[in-house]
Amino acid sequence: MAAIYRTIHNIHRLPRVVSIIIGIMLSVPVIVAGVYFVQKRFSTASDYMPHDVIISKIDSTKATVSWSTDQEVQAVIEYGTSPAALVYFAPEAKKTKDHQVDLSLLTPRTSHYFQIRINNQVFDDGGSPWSFTTKGADSGGQSTGGEPTPTFGVGVITPTRAKVVTSTPAAACAETDCQKIRLKLGYGCSAADYVKCIMTVKTATGSPTLAPTTTSSSSSAVDADNSTVTANETAVPANGSNTSLITVTLKNSARNVVSGKRVTLASNITGTGAPTITTVIGTTNSSGVATFSVKSITSGPVIFTATDASDNLTINQTASVTFTAGTVNKDKSTVVANPLSVRADGNTSATITVTLKDSNSNPVSGKKVTLSTTGSATITPDTFQTTDSLGQVNFKVTSTTAGGPYTFTAKDTTDSTNVITITDTASVTFTSS
Repeated sequence: MAAIYRTIHNIHRLPRVVSIIIGIMLSVPVIVAGVYFVQKRFSTASDYMPHDVIISKIDSTKATVSWSTDQEVQAVIEYGTSPAALVYFAPEAKKTKDHQVDLSLLTPRTSHYFQIRINNQVFDDGGSPWSFTTKGADSGGQSTGGEPTPTFGVGVITPTRAKVVTSTPAAACAETDCQKIRLKLGYGCSAADYVKCIMTVKTATGSPTLAPTTTSSSSSAVDADNSTVTANETAVPANGSNTSLITVTLKNSARNVVSGKRVTLASNITGTGAPTITTVIGTTNSSGVATFSVKSITSGPVIFTATDASDNLTINQTASVTFTAGTVNKDKSTVVANPLSVRADGNTSATITVTLKDSNSNPVSGKKVTLSTTGSATITPDTFQTTDSLGQVNFKVTSTTAGGPYTFTAKDTTDSTNVITITDTASVTFTSS
């Protein structure tokens, strides 16, 4: 009986054992797939990582960024004159492992910033864009690369060094030979330049690069000539909402950026019609940058001047922004006659002045205007006229028949599909004596 009982008990345990075995068999593929997915995800991210980022062929208006990746990818360089406004784009034409992108439309003697975007991943210098400084029109300008850590939100990337490569001859430096320093650096002959010169090193490819030096200083004196002031938009509608970003980069005599300085911005227009200046970054950051947003409801060119308020030093470079008038407003525009009454002798004339304005009463130039009348009068010229910088055109009106007052109506016919009839009109009376 005992043997029979044990046999029955073992039979009852069999389904439980089978269930455990089946569960294990089903779990193994899931675990393997999960491990593969994680490995694949990190492997792909690593394949995209830029290696050996090099900034070379730096000129006054252009530079070249090159790097390599373990996998063929197609990237876009996002760049600009402010780390907070990378508004220019330089895309690659095709996928590759060896990347080289030319940056153009650069501003001379100005710090520029860039990052590398691959798909939806952004690679930069440890959370901030890489940077370099363009040469001046008559002298060279260089910057040194930092220790970039590409970041994109997946895993941890090993830092690589971004090199700034010069294209000037690598001549030997003598302790007091300024000419040789110029040959090697492309500019300068100061003590700081000499230190840079003797620290010149060779890369694996033999291209001359500068050994790491301090590029940011919070205690250096600001140099008014080396510091820069730039506008990302030089033409902005004068509508009180569109803005231009003014970037001020403070540098010392060695062209290193200076942080921790309070900066102010002013315009050459004061009082009524002055633009609105809003401080975005009022104290220079680690890149030596302070930024301001400017807008206006008054059209015309405006010059912006920056001041290192910490040292009461005015920066020599200025930025210009032209605020442009908007579309013609039929109710703001005017039509005026002078005089209001003339003799009807066919020679004596009255002048009709048409002034086109936008919604903020800014004069609108370059528009075609015609004039018509309900009375018996001759209008000269009898075709359109184009508004001048004051938004104005003048017509002469005469008559050989006494009568009136005759009404004169002006139209903006620049766009034949959207002719704007000015609400205001002018009246002239022609008399017999």
